Amino acid sequence: KFHRMLCSSYSPYIQIKLIKILKYLCAAEERLPRKLVQPFMNLLDSTSSHNVLFETIQAVIEIPISNPTLISNATQRVQAYIWSQNPNLRFMSLQMFMKLVRIQPRLVTENKEIISECINSDDENVRLTALDLLGSLANKKTIDNVVGRIFEQIGLTKKVAYRDQLVTKIINICSKDDYDVITDFGWYIDVLMDILEETNISCYGLIAEQFLDMATRVPSAREKIVEKMCLLLQDSKYF
Repeated sequence: KFHRMLCSSYSPYIQIKLIKILKYLCAAEERLPRKLVQPFMNLLDSTSSHNVLFETIQAVIEIPISNPTLISNATQRVQAYIWSQNPNLRFMSLQMFMKLVRIQPRLVTENKEIISECINSDDENVRLTALDLLGSLANKKTIDNVVGRIFEQIGLTKKVAYRDQLVTKIINICSKDDYDVITDFGWYIDVLMDILEETNISCYGLIAEQFLDMATRVPSAREKIVEKMCLLLQDSKYF
């Protein structure tokens, strides 16, 4: 009955209620997600309601429904809002885009240009979300470029809290899965040293923990870490 109602209702309020109910019922009926593909496709194609659109996409993500055509359609609808003049819609669309990427990672690669544009946004929340998306692109081949793009942002702001967030993103990306993306620890040590050269940061404890962790777990990095720490100990600005 709920499925039939969703296929025939034109009221955004009722549609949202039905989407929520059917989303919960998917946990009890394993055949239901497949039967929701077409109704959700129809909603994405026809709705003019922001709320119905985002509720539909949220359901696709949370159920989840990993239908490539449905996800591609949802992504296209979201992209239209990424360029919205309304900062709230723009931020919500990026958040949805990031969730869609988790169930269809190739979307990040296909939309690199949009992500790059958002990194230059005047809205700080949009920039941070875009940087998270960029971080999901990081692998052994792209880590240098990804870190470079985030590092550029550090020099474009004077806000200490924002700079600290950017430094934290770099460290989280590089140290993820036991430094899986790092093939050259000398390069990573140099990145951390370059960060320390930047003024207006306060996350020195996090950087210190990273040096200590590498010195403990990566024997090949120890000599260079000791060399760099000796230089730091001679610099009065760190005392």
